Amino acid sequence: MVIEKSINSISRLPSTRDIKIVLLNLDKQTINGDGMGFKDGEEQRIFRRFYKGTGGNTGLGLSIAMAIAQNHGGAITAWNASTNGAVIEVTLSI
Repeated sequence: MVIEKSINSISRLPSTRDIKIVLLNLDKQTINGDGMGFKDGEEQRIFRRFYKGTGGNTGLGLSIAMAIAQNHGGAITAWNASTNGAVIEVTLSI
């Protein structure tokens, strides 16, 4: 569910053509989009309830995903890729 919510959020970003999920090991997954990435400082706000980026719906998806990850001893982090697009990393305690 965490991955599904992350993919849904990234796929709503304008210009996103491809989403790549990398399974580094069982407890860490990285999701890469190739769109515009985050606006300055937005990667800190995307996990707040009701925060909607451009084209967002309810603003609940990533806040729910973060709560699920934290309840399982994990975390979700987000940043802009060095080239282009957004990166979201999901870490769970397995």
